[in-house]
Amino acid sequence: MDSTTSTPDPRTARTVAALRRGLRLALESDPPVPVTASEVARLAGVGRTSFYTHFTGVDELLATMLGELLGGWLQVERELVTSTSIDTTSMRRAFVELAADRDLFRAGFDTDRSGALHRALTEKVSRLIEHMIDELQDRGLVGPVDVEIVVPFSAGGLVTALEAWSRAAPEQADPHRWADALEQTLPRWWPRG
Repeated sequence: MDSTTSTPDPRTARTVAALRRGLRLALESDPPVPVTASEVARLAGVGRTSFYTHFTGVDELLATMLGELLGGWLQVERELVTSTSIDTTSMRRAFVELAADRDLFRAGFDTDRSGALHRALTEKVSRLIEHMIDELQDRGLVGPVDVEIVVPFSAGGLVTALEAWSRAAPEQADPHRWADALEQTLPRWWPRG
């Protein structure tokens, strides 16, 4: 059961929060521990069965957490939109805040199931980009966009760039540099001031 699709009762919310903490603890362990459902559940202080009640595996937990982080970054907030442009400052700040979770991204992309995570994140980002385009069109800021081409290209490129960022050497992973470069890739139709 995907914990993001229903309103959880307080026990469910506590268990999912504990599993999230357990995953972070597993990733931060020194010496490293295997990032398995059993280990995450142990570090979370819950049973392995509880893990599988909420997630099909560590990759789904990672995809859920990373998808939420990306959702916060890609959200088009009403107060950022003027009559002619979008203020990208908030988006840039949110990407820099993603740097705190770089280890989470790296762990996700370094698993044997990174292909599944890549697909899950690309689907999530695709939905977010479609929503952004709809929102911008509703406000009259964007004209016609061929979403069948633009959305998969944009989502695939963004997720691949995030994967490259997560794998980059620390001295090459400055989030300000990556935010600047990602801002340069905004499509031609993106409203600018």
